Amino acid sequence: MQLRGRSLLNLFLICNAGWILLFGYKYLDFVTRDNPTRPMVPFLEEFTGAYVLFLLLPALIYLMRRYPFERATWARSAALHWAIATIFSFVDTTMMAVSRKIIFPLLGMGPYDYGHMPTRYFMEYCFQIIVYVAILSLVQLLDQYRAAHRRALNAAQLENKLAQAQLQNLRLQLQPHFIFNALNTISSIMYEDVQAADEMISR
Repeated sequence: MQLRGRSLLNLFLICNAGWILLFGYKYLDFVTRDNPTRPMVPFLEEFTGAYVLFLLLPALIYLMRRYPFERATWARSAALHWAIATIFSFVDTTMMAVSRKIIFPLLGMGPYDYGHMPTRYFMEYCFQIIVYVAILSLVQLLDQYRAAHRRALNAAQLENKLAQAQLQNLRLQLQPHFIFNALNTISSIMYEDVQAADEMISR
């Protein structure tokens, strides 16, 4: 299922909101610890983090919808999504490291130090698993809501078609030739079987 323009815009706005909030959190953490780190460092870190995630989200959401978490086969679903989340974490961390090593020198901030990369991958993995589970939960809740909405809409359309069919059937029954035929049939048996004629009139 491809993401439409409005969905991409919503994802873009969500990533921007996350970037600003995480930047504020990280920078204020430095301030409370009397750390002299320049604001541009956490600003660019969260900027690259948010936009790398934005670039990966369409593929990630496609996989989540292609392989939804099934309760009936929860063990297999859990193993599959653990594998997807692990790949996502590796790609996300790698793209953040590469983008920062390019952007920081270009802006005159010197080389970017992302620390000991093997340890960094494990550190980011812990946070990205939380992000993955949150996204998976939101995607599945949204898809379930849309499926329920479609079912309700289909049921309403079916009920409307049934009502129209019943109305059409009633309209046909009220047409003059039908009434004439019914009255003619009743009159033909009136003197032969009064009870049958009475039942036809009541029907």
